[in-house]
Amino acid sequence: MDDTGRRAQAAREGSPFLTAKQTAYHLGIAYTTLKDLRTRGTGPKCRKHGRTWRYHIDDIEAWSAGRSIGGDQGRGNHSGDKSGAAAKRPGGRHG
Repeated sequence: MDDTGRRAQAAREGSPFLTAKQTAYHLGIAYTTLKDLRTRGTGPKCRKHGRTWRYHIDDIEAWSAGRSIGGDQGRGNHSGDKSGAAAKRPGGRHG
């Protein structure tokens, strides 16, 4: 198990809540990036405990899993093929 896995396991065994700095480290992103994601409402679900933002390990993992691509996910939109867009418009290409 790598260091990240050990840290996540320790979080589950101790407190399931990580600080913003611990969360950023766990995700492999900068603290400022995590703060920007929180401000925009696009990051992992978080809670404010007193004056400190906390992230539950399950919410971090769920957010991360939701951002994965591969298999059948994400296909079609990345190919540059926009032929389906015109077909969905009323009247097709002639409308």
